[in-house]
Amino acid sequence: MKKIFFYIFCVLLLTHLQAKDVDLSTSKGTDQEMIESLTPAPAQTDVRRNVSIKAKFNTSLDPEHIKKNDIWLKRIDPDIRHVDVSIHYDQTSQTITLQPQKLLDEGIYEVTYQSLKAIKSEKEQQLKEIKYRFYVPEMIDGHILPPKPDMQINNSTIAGIDANNNGVRDDIERWVYLDMKTYRYPKVERAIAMDWGKAIQTILMNPEKAKEIYDTVHRPQNCFWYYKLGYLGGNMQMYPIGYVIFDDEFRDIAMNTKERQKAYLKYNVLFSGDIYPMGRLHPDQCDFDIESMMREVGR
Repeated sequence: MKKIFFYIFCVLLLTHLQAKDVDLSTSKGTDQEMIESLTPAPAQTDVRRNVSIKAKFNTSLDPEHIKKNDIWLKRIDPDIRHVDVSIHYDQTSQTITLQPQKLLDEGIYEVTYQSLKAIKSEKEQQLKEIKYRFYVPEMIDGHILPPKPDMQINNSTIAGIDANNNGVRDDIERWVYLDMKTYRYPKVERAIAMDWGKAIQTILMNPEKAKEIYDTVHRPQNCFWYYKLGYLGGNMQMYPIGYVIFDDEFRDIAMNTKERQKAYLKYNVLFSGDIYPMGRLHPDQCDFDIESMMREVGR
């Protein structure tokens, strides 16, 4: 009976660990003087699936203390599992290399080095445990997605989290590539939506400058209408009559807190009573080369 309860406890604990948000920046012992470099770097978010994990030191290590049971790699999000790796120590470069036996799946990984020791002639050098995390991103149509953000932190400010620093909030970027409904040309429609994500960020961060930023933040809409009328006009039966990328669902994702809603309202109120003509429908309104992209998809 005790074994059954212990098993249930372990399952519940594992479920809890998997469900909670994982802090990518968590690390231990990465700033020790004996460490020359760590690859990937701690908290790196653009790690390739075929990565070789390396720890380079500025002193020689005792090979007898470089053991597989003391060095490991595991994925901790979205699930927890150890990764099979080969371990090699090169005495010339003073580098430990962990080579995964197959391509890494998307997720957050944690690498651990413990019980390492310098050679006897340098025994005064003491190495503590090294532990840190990195992220192997999802990739869609060649686009590298940022990690899933901690939504409590993301929603605690208007700016939110933009881990890859591309001007689009990470929760919006992941929604665009993973959940946004697309039609004939997803790659193009996602590119337009990303432009709109940048515009939304500009609006929310500068609502008091509404009239100054109007032309800039409306370029994605001009780009969309150029795309819709110029490339989809002959096949509109394939698309909803009201098909737009900037629909209510997008706005709900972008303005998902009271502070963001207030900022967007403040932006719109400043245009009260004003009349603005339809924007310029031209490919230069897109922040990407839409014509080249359309040629890639056969149009």
